[in-house]
Amino acid sequence: MVKSKPSRNKNFRFDPLKSENFPAESDLKGYLRSTSEREREIGCIAVANMKSIPDISYVKLIVERISDASLSVQLSALQAAISLTQEYSGDLLRLGVLNLIDPIINQYFLVDPILPNSKQEEQLIITIVQTTLYLLESLCQENETFIQSLQNSPIIQECINKIIAKNASYISPCLDLLNAFSEENAQACDLIGTFFNNLYSLVTDGDLTPDNKMNIVLLISNFCIVKNQTQLLGEYVIFPCGKSLQVDVYSDLMNHVIPVINEENNGNALEIWNNGVKAQEISLEIITNLLAVEDEEVPIGNQFMNNALINDIMRAANGFTQEFGQNLEAFPEILSKVFELQCAAFYCVQNLVLNTDHLVQTVGAQNFWDFLFGQIRKIADFIEEDVDCKENVEELLDIISQVLLCFGKKYGNAFANKVSYIQEICTLINQLPIPIASNLIAALSVCAQEELTVDQARMIVNTLLFCATKGDMNMKCEVLNAFFDIFNDERYDSVLIELRVIGLMKSGSNLVFRHAAKLEDEELKERCGEALENLVEFIKYKEAHGVN
Repeated sequence: MVKSKPSRNKNFRFDPLKSENFPAESDLKGYLRSTSEREREIGCIAVANMKSIPDISYVKLIVERISDASLSVQLSALQAAISLTQEYSGDLLRLGVLNLIDPIINQYFLVDPILPNSKQEEQLIITIVQTTLYLLESLCQENETFIQSLQNSPIIQECINKIIAKNASYISPCLDLLNAFSEENAQACDLIGTFFNNLYSLVTDGDLTPDNKMNIVLLISNFCIVKNQTQLLGEYVIFPCGKSLQVDVYSDLMNHVIPVINEENNGNALEIWNNGVKAQEISLEIITNLLAVEDEEVPIGNQFMNNALINDIMRAANGFTQEFGQNLEAFPEILSKVFELQCAAFYCVQNLVLNTDHLVQTVGAQNFWDFLFGQIRKIADFIEEDVDCKENVEELLDIISQVLLCFGKKYGNAFANKVSYIQEICTLINQLPIPIASNLIAALSVCAQEELTVDQARMIVNTLLFCATKGDMNMKCEVLNAFFDIFNDERYDSVLIELRVIGLMKSGSNLVFRHAAKLEDEELKERCGEALENLVEFIKYKEAHGVN
């Protein structure tokens, strides 16, 4: 089963300070405990920006800062806590994070708050409440036990109240929290059903931004799936999703946003565009979920797929022209948004490939294969450049390469001349990061189903040997599997002899066996075990046929 990747809120992996101003790791605990308000704030911001923390003691220090006397420190601590939920949700809960955010919720969210006269302080408190709701959302996404503890909380009913009242300050975080809370949650969906008409009336309300409207549609989609109300999906879910995806946001960006972006009176063009992009991401997430299946089931969303909708999904996946992309390098935040939208589209495309035949029927197998390579070429250029959104680039290339792999395996016989891509795949494997290269190694096996020239076989062997030395254990598994798939018969034995492949396999196998035995990932360990068992048999077979 392939589900959508959650549209996680990324606002809290921010860098309002230059990274060189962050304290050294050895000084960070001192900053978090400092008597200086500014140093405590900087310490929290530094933790929010760390990809991983050294140990759990940092979680404890962040939790302590949530009740800091300074509102600015509180806010930064909440933002840091959000960044920690993916790895440390259980620890945050165990350390009492909920007890510390209760006063924020009780004083400023569940009642009409008495806010300070200072506009700056008032906005800071509103931002703290918003961030607290985003923290609750992240905990819902990462911790099922926490969802149970929220079932009868007044926070959930108040979120619905704020949404129906179109509360400008809180509608977005309330929708995000409710969507995380209601996924596969029957009790939550009963509550949504009670307010179904009130909620859907907001989808056509001119006061709401497109992203908030689509977040309401996501809420309705959760209700329809969990409560088995699939007859409502066409009108209340698919129709607004399709309408959202009809907008060509890339054309809007080129023609209406970039030309005025530096003008003072630009009518909030960038903000309006961002809202439209977010709406499309949510629409794609909804469709991706409706196309997810277990085993051999037909996905719920299969009945709603048509050529127009698939073409709109493909336009979102296509992104911008290479020439215009180069112009966007001066606007890294916009470039990042574009890549995020393309990622959402390709997660959807992946489910179309795996679980339906609609995409091939609409686009054609050869056209789609060519399209995927065109995307990889276009996006790979950004790997070589010093762009601020390299993480987005790598995620996008990873999902495109996954789609390429599963499409090749499913439809490899539906298009011809696959061998013409071998040289390009080998070049990309040497150029791209290991996770992406691993997917492309598997795609080599698909391309090598056709007859290879000696030069092509030699190129593949050299590429695989290079990857065997530079890659992680997952890549080594893919290398071995590619050798088994491509070189199992005798056609290319002369190349194996010329490049002394069997000798290299024998000399390197003991080291690989030792590394595999130490793996903690059980699934990867099992895959490596199977690959190494096959390696022993492959070597025996080749030696028996005179390949040494």
